[in-house]
Amino acid sequence: MRAIQQDGPGTSEADLDALVFEFERRVPHPRASALIDWPATDPEAKARLAGRKDLTPEEIVELALAYKPIQL
Repeated sequence: MRAIQQDGPGTSEADLDALVFEFERRVPHPRASALIDWPATDPEAKARLAGRKDLTPEEIVELALAYKPIQL
């Protein structure tokens, strides 16, 4: 998660895409990558922001893993 957020020199777009794809593949949240770039679009994430712009990597992973789909 930190590698995705930091996007340091020497990290190619393909490398970042691969990391995001792998993250999304491993968590149940349907919009896991949105937690990285647009956390305010997720109600649970928005509640945690408390005036901050971004979530910590730990918060992103926690939210992505805690997601439970609505049971119909």
